[in-house]
Amino acid sequence: MQNPTVLAVRLTRLILLAVSVTALLPARSLADGDWDFKVAPYLWTMAIRGKLGPAARPANINMDSGDVSSFADAGFTGMGEVTYRDNWTLLGDIMILKLSQDGITPTGDPVSLKTDLDIYTLAAAKRVGKAIDLYAGARWYGVDSTASIPGGPSLSGETSFVDPVIGIRLAGTVSEKVGIKLTTDFGGFGVGSEISWQVVGSMHYAFSETWSGIIGYRALDVDYSDSDAVVALGLKGILLGLGISF
Repeated sequence: MQNPTVLAVRLTRLILLAVSVTALLPARSLADGDWDFKVAPYLWTMAIRGKLGPAARPANINMDSGDVSSFADAGFTGMGEVTYRDNWTLLGDIMILKLSQDGITPTGDPVSLKTDLDIYTLAAAKRVGKAIDLYAGARWYGVDSTASIPGGPSLSGETSFVDPVIGIRLAGTVSEKVGIKLTTDFGGFGVGSEISWQVVGSMHYAFSETWSGIIGYRALDVDYSDSDAVVALGLKGILLGLGISF
């Protein structure tokens, strides 16, 4: 279970960040009517499964959402969209996570793992139907890990790679204030990772023309390895966000 105190602190930070961003936004004029801007800092209560760390000593990771909260030293997640005439959209997403965890190597040795994990996504979407967008872009991964076995040496591994991604996004409305979105994409194809995929389902409730609440579920899976590091992870969990339109 997510620690209620940690959740409350993160949601408070989320709201303060959103308010600060809104205060800096310029007033929208009639000349800006062709453009729509949206930003949404969000909290992703993820569980992490898989293998991560230096290639010579990767650790098996098995963390539920409560474990991630306990072992996350710092983190930020947010998304944004810029849409022109409801036809073209530039999509962005950012995740920055610093983790500390004790795990087990494939050989059964205990290991202490410290990891900086950054994931950035940028894509362009084209409206092809009343509520259908096709998009293509890139997802960049940056990983810096240090693994230490008690009484033994420390090993470090640092790598970054870029996955081309292609996807589809479906959007609909339940009522005047409630909307839903389903997004899925695939990437890697041996260019960056061997294969990666993502699915995001979300519901949006409009409090006003500017503010909206977001709740959903996101799953991201990636399988990558090279001579420096192993990144074979599945990240899944509920997301809570605060959308700002201007």
